[in-house]
Amino acid sequence: MGRCFLGIHFAPGEIRALALRKTFGRLSWDGFWQGKAASDEEAGSFLQAICREIDCPNLKVVVGLSRQEVVYREFTLPPLKKSAIPGAVGLQLVERTPFELGQFKFAYRLEKVSAGWQAEALAVSNGTLDRYTALLEEAGFAEIAFVPAAHALALLAGRGDYLVGLPGETLQLGLADSWWSREISPDPEDSRQLELQKTLQFLEGQRGRKPQVLLAGEGGWRPLLAGELLEPPQFLAGALAYAGAKGKTVTFRSGEEEERGFFAEPLAAVFLSLWLILALFASFFSLKLREAEEVQLAQRHVPQAGESQELDKAAKELGKLLNQPPQLHLSVLRQLASAPEGEDEYLSLTVTEGEVKELVARSPKATDFIKRLKGGPLASLTLTGPIVESNGKEQFTLTGKVERENEN
Repeated sequence: MGRCFLGIHFAPGEIRALALRKTFGRLSWDGFWQGKAASDEEAGSFLQAICREIDCPNLKVVVGLSRQEVVYREFTLPPLKKSAIPGAVGLQLVERTPFELGQFKFAYRLEKVSAGWQAEALAVSNGTLDRYTALLEEAGFAEIAFVPAAHALALLAGRGDYLVGLPGETLQLGLADSWWSREISPDPEDSRQLELQKTLQFLEGQRGRKPQVLLAGEGGWRPLLAGELLEPPQFLAGALAYAGAKGKTVTFRSGEEEERGFFAEPLAAVFLSLWLILALFASFFSLKLREAEEVQLAQRHVPQAGESQELDKAAKELGKLLNQPPQLHLSVLRQLASAPEGEDEYLSLTVTEGEVKELVARSPKATDFIKRLKGGPLASLTLTGPIVESNGKEQFTLTGKVERENEN
């Protein structure tokens, strides 16, 4: 009787699974399993054994996705109709991730903002989802769901102002009120602490407050689930089962189908396309205006000695030109052109109404590139989301206000 939720953690070389039973809103343990799974064949045999042992016809399996398996993105969409949003999100992810059309599935959450919609999106390769689904279906499981692993663990903390981590081969960090997560490599302890502090500073800048850190099994915190303390091997499997019981799993869509559906609505496609090229047009316009200014100034009479009044007048006119918005765009372009070194590269840039809506770039050393970028009119840029690996480089996203340069 009741509904069962089986959290499955595919750990390196083994599988850990914990089952919860939900009866009239109350959770209780229904078993824990841990076994070797060095190959898909071994994993399949172990999962079949679990399926035979569980006595619950109304069962939902929840699989955790690691940070390495999930691409996380945040972006703003124009005020589209809700029927056009799935396709618009899919189109954005094609542009902002390494995946091609038809290679991934995605999920998203929306928040209404003045500019339209603020989207929080996940993308996962078809190969990753298909592998897990095939293993579980062959073992006899019918209902399968997914959730970011670090997010599931953070749900156990129950509050959005906690940054929850799972120490292991890497330190997985997640938030309860967001799909955002980060994974810190197994560096020496002092290096890990430095990266953790940088993560906290980033989140404080984004949220206006510094989250409290909870590390499962460290610092005295052991997650409590259904009245029982979890042991370290049970942390993530229990969190996944808990996420299923709380209805916090993620439903993934097909990117190819959604994008085709989006282009089936011509007005929505045109609207988004025009909105996305606005920044490019503004930059092109500023360059053309600058060329016109240079021609105009070259044709201006060169003042001779004693023509101080004319000189002052020309200086004031030049100052007015330099303070106009197109000049501000030009100063941004100058800063962007001077920052890259070596293999640094830009992937996309959106600048509207005196604000960098999104600057996506990558570099062998992202932190050094960011320091060079944050100068002049781009001094107020801040990181949006984690620094992630992409094609052997570190990819990052910056947003923020464009600062007007001092007239002096």
